[in-house]
Amino acid sequence: MKFGISVLIIFYFNGALSLHQSALIHNFTDDFSFGVATSAYQVEGAWNTSGKGTSFWDFITHNRPEIIDDRNNGDVACDSYHKIDEDIKLLQDLGVDHYRFSIAWTRILPNGLENQINSAGVAYYDELITKLLAAGIEPWVTIYHFDHPYGVHLLGGWFQPKIADYLASYADILFSKFGDKVKTWITINEPYSICIGLIEALGPDIPRGIAEYICGQNILKAHLNIWEVYNKKYRAKQKGKLSMAVNLQAHLPATDTPEDIEAVERLNQFAFGWFVHPLIFGNYPKIMIDTIAKYSEEQGYTESRLPSLSPTDLDKLKGAYDYIGLNIYDTFLVSADNETIDKTPTYENDCGAKFFEPEWNTSYTIEMRAKGFGVVLNWIKNTYGNPEIRITEQGYPEDESDKSDLADVNRRSFLLASMKELLHAINIDKVKVTGYTFWSFMDNFEWNRGYTKKYGLYYVDFDGESRRRIPRFSSETFASITNNRTLQGLV
Repeated sequence: MKFGISVLIIFYFNGALSLHQSALIHNFTDDFSFGVATSAYQVEGAWNTSGKGTSFWDFITHNRPEIIDDRNNGDVACDSYHKIDEDIKLLQDLGVDHYRFSIAWTRILPNGLENQINSAGVAYYDELITKLLAAGIEPWVTIYHFDHPYGVHLLGGWFQPKIADYLASYADILFSKFGDKVKTWITINEPYSICIGLIEALGPDIPRGIAEYICGQNILKAHLNIWEVYNKKYRAKQKGKLSMAVNLQAHLPATDTPEDIEAVERLNQFAFGWFVHPLIFGNYPKIMIDTIAKYSEEQGYTESRLPSLSPTDLDKLKGAYDYIGLNIYDTFLVSADNETIDKTPTYENDCGAKFFEPEWNTSYTIEMRAKGFGVVLNWIKNTYGNPEIRITEQGYPEDESDKSDLADVNRRSFLLASMKELLHAINIDKVKVTGYTFWSFMDNFEWNRGYTKKYGLYYVDFDGESRRRIPRFSSETFASITNNRTLQGLV
C-alpha cells in the first residue's frame, strides 16, 4: 500500500529529489503573501440586526438543526460583527499580509436583489476594509461563500439560471462600493462543495446525477457574469484580480495498478477540472463529457445529464481568471470502481472511483496530508501550464474534545510540514505559488459540523458572552513564519 503511494509521489514530481533532502530552500520571498481566512456566516453573528436579511444557512440551522452535529447555528458565532478592532489587532499579531473574508449577500441586499441596498451593511464592510488597509493588511474578499439569501433559494437557488444574474448584480454593487480599496476578489468559494456537499442539506428528493451538473453550469455562468461586469466597468480603473477558490483534496492511488492510477486522474478532473478546465481550455474535461454522455445513454436518457454550455459562453470562459485559487485539506487513497453502471444516476457513479482515508496514526496523517499538498501543486502546474496559484485555504482540524488545549502540537506540525512542501514546490519544482492562506484565523461555525471541529489559530470561547479569543501554540509558529519569512529554527 505505502509502496503505491510513494510511486505516485515520485511520478507527479517527475523524478525530483526527495522532498526533505538538503536541497530544500527554507526562505520565502518578501513579496510572498501570507494570510488567514474566515467567512461571513461562520464568524460574524448579528444574524438579524442592522438590516440584514435571512440567508439560506440562517433558515437551515433554525429549521433543520438535526443536520448540524451539535444542533447549533451562526446567530452569534464569533461575534466578529462587533469586534473589528479586536480582530484586526490579532491579525497584526499574526503578522499577516492579507485577510481573506467574505461579504454576506444578505447584509448588503437583504432580499438578495439589487432594488434594496442596506446602508448599514455597506458601512460595516467599508469600516472593516478601511481599518485593514490602515493596519497594512490587504483585504482578499470573497463575494459568495455558501450563504445566498433564503429568498433566492426559494426562487431555485443554484438550480435555476437567474442566480447567475442575481449574483452578478450583487457583485456589481460590491465593486462599486469597495473596488477602489479591494484588489483581490474571489468570486465563488468551493463550487464543488456547493454542488456536491451542500446539496445534502436539501434532502433526498433532489435528483442526483442531474442536479449537481445543473448547479455547476450555473456557477460557471455566475463566475463568467461577474468577470464580465468587472472587465467592462471596473478593471481599467481598479486594476484588481479575480478568480474562484476551487477545492481539491490530494488523491493517491491505493495500489500501483494502472486502473487505480487512472482513477486518480479521473477523480481530479471530475472534482477540480469540472470548474478549472473551462477557464483554461474552454470546456469541461473530455473525460467528464464522454463518460457522462455514455452513461446517460445507457441509463435511458435522450441527452447527456451534463448540460452543455453555449459556444459563446465557452469562448468567454476561456481565460476568465487572473490566478487559480486552491482550497486543500485532506489526502485520500483512491481505487477504481468498475462496478456495473446502475440505472440510478449519481455523480459518484460517473466518477468511477472510490476514495477513502485509512486509519493512519496522527503523525502519518500529518505527513501524508502535507505530501499530498505538494502532489496537488505539481499536478496543477503540469496539467494547466503552470498558472499563478494562490492558496486560498488550508488547515488542520481538532475535535471538540481538544477545544481548551492551546498547545495544538498537531496543527503546528501540520503547518510546518505543509510549509516545507510549499517551499519545495516553489523553489525546486518552480510552481508559481504567490500566496498562502491558513484556515482559519479563529475557531468558527464549521457548517454541518457546527462547533465540534476547531481549525483556529485562535481558540474562541463560544460558551462565554464575550466570545474571548486566545492564541494557540500554532499562532506563534505562524507569526514566526510570516514575520521572518523562513522555517529556519522551526524545523
